[in-house]
Amino acid sequence: MLQKNPDINVWIGPDDTVLGVNAFLVSKGKKPATDKIYASGLNGSVAGQDAVSKGTFVRDTWAFNDPLISYGYGQFIADWLEGKSVPQVYQVTATKLASKDEVMAFRAATADPSGSFEDYKNGLNSAAKLWGNISYDTKDQYIRNIITGG
Repeated sequence: MLQKNPDINVWIGPDDTVLGVNAFLVSKGKKPATDKIYASGLNGSVAGQDAVSKGTFVRDTWAFNDPLISYGYGQFIADWLEGKSVPQVYQVTATKLASKDEVMAFRAATADPSGSFEDYKNGLNSAAKLWGNISYDTKDQYIRNIITGG
């Protein structure tokens, strides 16, 4: 596609795809600092994060904090089994990583899912949102509509 359409200057796709675009552009002598080309990754892979940190054509990548999401599910299941109230909806959002500092902060958050979860519950982490509460006693009073936005 790049060979037939060299004037395309916006590339959005999975990290592996935009990393391939980046490699091709570099092989053709293009420079991220001067050529107006934008590539955005969509799954926040380590390679995608590294490319963002190094200042390549991959200007950003969108990542989910999978350790936080998994930890949260486990914690809510444990709470439910202990008879506690838990959220009815656990809405997760992707985080845009567009700089080395953002990548480093994201990596720190994913390295400590327990701490990230506490931050999240205290409103200090926007990687996920909690909607409603439910317990075993109120299990028939669940949200019946689609949740969108945030």
